Amino acid sequence: MSDEKTMTNYVPREMSFLFSSDPANGALNVSQLGSRFTVQLDNPIALGNNAKAPTIEVQQASIWYTTPNISANKGNDQFHFTVGVTSYSFTIPAGLYSVSALNQLISREMVSLGLNADQIVLSADNATQKIVLTYNYADTQVDFTPVNTPREILGFNSRLSPATPSTVGQSDTGDVVAEFNVLNSYLIHSNLTSRGIPINNFGASAIARVPINAEVGRQVNYAPFNPTKSDARELIGKSVNSFDVWLTSQDNEPIDTFGEVFSVLVVIRYWA
Repeated sequence: MSDEKTMTNYVPREMSFLFSSDPANGALNVSQLGSRFTVQLDNPIALGNNAKAPTIEVQQASIWYTTPNISANKGNDQFHFTVGVTSYSFTIPAGLYSVSALNQLISREMVSLGLNADQIVLSADNATQKIVLTYNYADTQVDFTPVNTPREILGFNSRLSPATPSTVGQSDTGDVVAEFNVLNSYLIHSNLTSRGIPINNFGASAIARVPINAEVGRQVNYAPFNPTKSDARELIGKSVNSFDVWLTSQDNEPIDTFGEVFSVLVVIRYWA
């Protein structure tokens, strides 16, 4: 009861900030992957010692859904195979691939190597969520033993596919479920708070979870009706003009923005 009486003597306050990873808008120390940057404010965030119940929330965010699932950074961009006694390999350009897009890329690479466009055909078994490799010509074999192959995304163990050079029309199914959709949501973080939204029992300074509701190559526009609020009591009595904002996957792993910028509208609320 006494606390309620005390709060009636305070007035609600709020501060809004638009943070952008674009250096043209003042972003500093942008990481190589483009997913982390430093904000330097001319007018610092300053909550007096008498501030009560401060919170931080993300009201809006814009993120391009271009995060590669195959790239040199992920260490899975090399495709190795043999036809007869000849070994071949090519680099898969960094990108966010679907099953059909990767199959088209493999087909083009086969032609560029002087082979048949349908030498190796990649398809999905939707019932099992596994990938099937079909070998339309004899003596063809994919080598998934090197660590830099896309074996995990395709769901193959470290092995040869098939176990012995193929016969005409032979198919080989992946060992486990394919992992093309390794990114299911983005987490937005800031060290304005060390608490944030707990991930199970782990505090990771996350201030928002952004579901992916856009097609590949399109912009995810996040504007929740009721944004999740996080405890920001660490700001009480401080003056903060430099801090970081960063993106991760749902597993709290840094993501590659693929050269695209992202922006976040943050609101800090408190009573004073």
